[in-house]
Amino acid sequence: MTYEIETTAHFDKWARKLKDQTAARAIAARLARVRAGVLR
Repeated sequence: MTYEIETTAHFDKWARKLKDQTAARAIAARLARVRAGVLR
């Protein structure tokens, strides 16, 4: 099962401005896992 994630303009702007690249990669990886249905 896959999920569709909709983001807001506010979230997208915040994510683009993240200076901590490690955190940005971790957030992107977590969102990818959620999209794939891995919710834990």
